[in-house]
Amino acid sequence: MVEAIKPLTTKERHEMITFTNNAKKLRASIYEADFNALVEFKEKFDEIFAERKEEEETRLQETEKKKEVLSQIRELLAAQGISEINADDLEENDPLLALLEVKGTAKKAPAEPKYEFTDEEGVKQFWSGRGRMPLALKAKIDAGSKIEEFLIAK
Repeated sequence: MVEAIKPLTTKERHEMITFTNNAKKLRASIYEADFNALVEFKEKFDEIFAERKEEEETRLQETEKKKEVLSQIRELLAAQGISEINADDLEENDPLLALLEVKGTAKKAPAEPKYEFTDEEGVKQFWSGRGRMPLALKAKIDAGSKIEEFLIAK
């Protein structure tokens, strides 16, 4: 019965990459290994590397082709005097509708300010509570003020 090969965990992948990027450790391991095993390893590595290189080249070609087509579409729209297109301009099953959909992760909307304070220059500032605390607010808290004093009443 053939046992399925489990994919590497993130930790195992990290350890492998760290090890292979360390020339000193890699050199020591290679010198300890049987030469025939090294030849076999190199052949397998070269085969896998060639596959990966081909995949990367294909991906880059596809990316370039998409950029080229999008550039042509932009030029065509500009030549026709069309400055923007939105989903309402297209039919329900139009393939261009898929192009208008945003791929990837949406950016978070700016958070509502939770705290209000004035900085050293007397300028009113706001902080949402996300990220690092502004230095001016931190200085006020370090001086003895409580964070609750700066809460915006709702």
